[in-house]
Amino acid sequence: MKVVLFVCEGNTARSQMAEGLFNAAAPPGWSARSAGLRPKPQAHPDPEAILVMKEFRIDISRQSPKAIHEAWDSDVSLVVALCSGCPEDPKVESLSWPLPAPRPGDIGHYKEIRDALLKRIKVFVSQLTADAG
Repeated sequence: MKVVLFVCEGNTARSQMAEGLFNAAAPPGWSARSAGLRPKPQAHPDPEAILVMKEFRIDISRQSPKAIHEAWDSDVSLVVALCSGCPEDPKVESLSWPLPAPRPGDIGHYKEIRDALLKRIKVFVSQLTADAG
């Protein structure tokens, strides 16, 4: 199994939404995880992130913020940085998809970020599928 690791600052919104979107569309043999550079000390993703993902019938409510060292292991094939300052490992391919942190309480901003992630993930999954075929 090849693993994509989505990384952002706090691992409460962007990276967890990306993980859910990728896993919903992942080609065979691929899955996603998420992590944060400085994960926030909360039990679940931001409530707005949970809400906007439910619109796509993707449940991220059981996720919890994780530090990058908890999620990065030998299974990681690709790291997608959703914020600046994400660490790089020369042995692992990395992509940079910088997106702003969502504004708490602004559901519209969460939707904008989700939709931007969805567009990029659709293109990425198409590339993975084409490469496999």
